Amino acid sequence: MCTAAMQPKLIESFKAALAEFSPAGPLTENVDYSAIVNPAHFERVSKLVDGTKGRIAIGGTRNAATNKIEVTVVADVQKDDVLMAGASPESCSSYIMLQEEG
Repeated sequence: MCTAAMQPKLIESFKAALAEFSPAGPLTENVDYSAIVNPAHFERVSKLVDGTKGRIAIGGTRNAATNKIEVTVVADVQKDDVLMAGASPESCSSYIMLQEEG
């Protein structure tokens, strides 16, 4: 969870960390970047990304030939979003933006 004021800072921190760990991008011939276990799971995760009502702030690129999905950060996720329903795979991490009181 994060506040509206913190969301841009959090996204920029994610971008900086991703650039440090994968400067050429994860969907290149990077052997250290793992793939989704099989095409069925790749499709399931892809449907979650496609079905979100949130805003893809980072990533979202996919390669079905290699079953790789770029690290994806979805901003502005609401409680009723498809990403929040049921068990999400490890490759889909969501956070909810909290409304500040006052």
